[in-house]
Order: sequence, then structure tokens, then C-alpha cells
Amino acid sequence: YAVQGKPFTDFTASPLSHYSSKEIDRGNRKGHLRMGGGSHGNLDAQAIYQFDITTLDALTLDLSLSGFKGKTGKDERYGDTDWTSRFYTNSSSLQYTHHLSNGADLYAKGTYANQLFNYRGAATVTDKQHNVMFDAAVGLTPYTAGSLTIEGEVAAKVFSQNYHTNLQKKLGETQFLAEGAASYAFTSNHGAGIETSATRFNYRNDELKDHTCLSFAPHYTYTDETIRLRLGVFTNIEGDIAPDIAFAYTIDKTSEVYFQARGYELENEMRYLAALNPYFILATPADEPLEANDEFHQVDARLGYRFKTKSGISADIYGGYDMSENHADILSVTPLRDGRCMPVIEFKKNKNIYFGAEFQYSYRDFLKLTGRNRLNIESTRQPWGWTEGSYITPAFTMDWQLDLRLVKDLYLGIDWQLDCYSLPKLEGKHPYALERKNTVLLGADLRYTLPLDFPATIFVRGDNLFCQKYDRYYGYQAPSANVMAGFALSF
Repeated sequence: YAVQGKPFTDFTASPLSHYSSKEIDRGNRKGHLRMGGGSHGNLDAQAIYQFDITTLDALTLDLSLSGFKGKTGKDERYGDTDWTSRFYTNSSSLQYTHHLSNGADLYAKGTYANQLFNYRGAATVTDKQHNVMFDAAVGLTPYTAGSLTIEGEVAAKVFSQNYHTNLQKKLGETQFLAEGAASYAFTSNHGAGIETSATRFNYRNDELKDHTCLSFAPHYTYTDETIRLRLGVFTNIEGDIAPDIAFAYTIDKTSEVYFQARGYELENEMRYLAALNPYFILATPADEPLEANDEFHQVDARLGYRFKTKSGISADIYGGYDMSENHADILSVTPLRDGRCMPVIEFKKNKNIYFGAEFQYSYRDFLKLTGRNRLNIESTRQPWGWTEGSYITPAFTMDWQLDLRLVKDLYLGIDWQLDCYSLPKLEGKHPYALERKNTVLLGADLRYTLPLDFPATIFVRGDNLFCQKYDRYYGYQAPSANVMAGFALSF
């Protein structure tokens, strides 16, 4: 798990990622330990261990802590002096797994996480802001008995924000959800299945309306040596109906063309909104509670071509159109009386024409190059009409990573990312100039695998080496160039 072939970007985790533990058993090793620290208060630590209770039962413990604290420099959008930004998160996860005879697993898991961060301009409130998250779930991985396959999970999720914004009470959300899928193979080629999901959202805030989301996706499948087909519909409790179509045709052993036209829902849960921006507030109407229904995608249609060559190149080239409702976006910033500047999340109709190309090239264990490139032509429905651009989604993004073996057990990693934004043109006056800067980010790392009996790696990494001023989250500037060093090992 900590051997030299591990991509260098896997050593880090986003400070806002919410970790749900999964069983760790890589290379017949049960434990993993990673620790790193550096400038700007950077910290990245994780410890995982799997306890084998019996040959069929395992208990996995996962503890992690990550974050940063550093001056971001003066931001001309707000005219203030250097600001010290701070964001730390820690989580504890425990999972019990029972292995069934046919390869399926029964599991029960729970995760508890905290996020501690501060605000720009917080003059009358503590800057020790606090998010709390808790998950608990029991489930079954795909279980096959003859021609029938089933899987499912029942869970509860809690999210709480302990600071006050435009809500009378601190923000609190509780979810009760159940998801399941079943499929039946009539023959080796023909089959049918159904996927279902039900979620109940409860809030402690009067400004938010409790609601229920329920969806079904029945479908027919056909597969042979050259064709894979899924033909079905997606429908929900709101009465929405959307296609659920996926088709792939294998040209030869190295290439295929594919098409999909799918409808689906994404939950506008509070932890997802906090991942868009941890400093958000909701644009709640004055006369009635806000109902943060799921983001419904009427259709996400894509046409693409995948191929791989004998020289080690594989690629996926595609283009498509996505149309959705209740899409979360940030269109304005509201200053509060205590000095905080709060991005406002609103739910709008959205459409996006996109084109992308992803590729990977590998040469033995000497070189690995991956690239992800995407163009988004995104528009949001406003009271005065459709407005092109987004403060969250880049209009164009390039993310390239190079992993190179310099000598035996010594590797170099380079990461280059370009994000270009097309900013919406809004009508009316706004107290702050809305701007999202284009960014060119460069990161690099060196890592060396020690000549020990167990996998152990020491590494040093630098991020934002071009010293770019960019927003880690909209309206909140990220630190300049920073360095981290540490180690990772398995046992």
C-alpha cells in the first residue's frame, strides 16, 4: 500500500473530504500508517488497521487528521490585510465485515468526523467554527444466488454546523436512507433489474422544509461479445420521468464506441453544499421554508470513443449535454453585520454542453502519464433569462500527472492543473465584485522506498509552486507555495 508505485497524489486528501472506511487488505498487509507535515501548518496523517476476528470476520479501524493554517495574502476583492486561513478535519471510522461463501459481504460501519475552520472578517463571533458529521450503515454487497443478484444498504447520516448565519438556530440535518438493487439473468445474454433509493430529510431549522426523496430505475440488459445494452427509465416521487439508456459497441479488442442518455438524482445534502463551499449560506425565502430537493438531471447524454494501443496508450474521448433542475451554484456574496463574507448558494435550472478527453500512457514501471481535459459551456436560469458561466465549474480544465522512476526505488511525481472560469454576467448591483481567477497550479514530489522488509516510503512534496493566487473555495484565497514531508508504511 505504501510501495513506490503508489501515485504521489494519493498521499494527500482534500481537507473537506468526508472519509467512509472500507476494508483495507492490500498485498496481504493489514495496517497502513501515513504522517506528513510542513509549511502553512500543513498536516496529513492516517492510521488504518484490520483486525481478523475469524477467517470470515474482520474489524477495520481508520483514524485520520488533515488540514492547513497559513496566511493567504491580501485579497483586493475585500481590501483587507493578510488573512490567516485555517481548516482542519479529523475522522474516526469503524467497520465490521462478514465474508459470505459466495464472495459477498455483510457489513456494518460508522464514521464520526469534525471540521474546524475560521472566517474572514469574523469580528463578533468566535473563529473556531465547527462542522460535525456522523454516518452509520448496514448493508450487503452484491449477493448472487443462481440467476438472481441483490445488494442494498440502510443508513443514517447527520450533519451539524455550530455557527449562526441567516438561520435562527445552528444548521442541523438528519437523513434516513435505504438503497437497493436487484437483477435477474433470464439467459446468458438477457436480463432485467431495478434500482431504488429512498431518503428522508429532517432539519432542526424552521427555515428549511423536511422532505422525502424516492426514486426507481427499472431496466432491461443485453450483453454479448460486441454489444452491451441497458434500456430503462428513471422516475421519482415528484413525478419526473427520464431515460436510462446505455449502449456500447466493441469494434475490436482495443476499442469501442458508446452512448448513454441517463436521468438521475444527486442529493443536495448539507455536507455536499459544505464541500462546494464550507462558508455557505442558503438563500431562504422570507415567506415560506426552503425545500432543498435533490438535483434532478432530466438527461445527461454522452457519445464517446474508448481505445487502447499496444504502445501503452489508452484514451476516452467524449462529448455530451446535461440538463438539470435544483442545481446548486454560487451567484452572490452577502456581508454579515459581524464582518463575515458569505457566499450564497441558490438552486437553479442548469444546462451544460461539454467535451472531454482523458488519456493514460504507461511504459513498464518507468513512466506513467495521465491527463484529464474538459470543456464546459454551462448556463444557469435566472429571472432575466439564461446566464452563461459558473463560479464553481471551470469553463475549461486540464489536469495532468506524471510519475517517473529516476533510479531504483526513487520516483518523481509532477502534477499540473489549469482551471479557466467563465464568470456569469449578473444584473443589478452587488456589494462585492464577483470574480473567480483562472489558475495554473504546479505540484511536485520525490519519494523513496526504503530497503526494508515491509513497504515504507519517505516523501517530500511541494504544492502551488507558481505561487498562484487562487480560491480554494469561492471567495477564500488559498495559501501560496507550500511544502510537506513525511512517510507512509504498511505492516
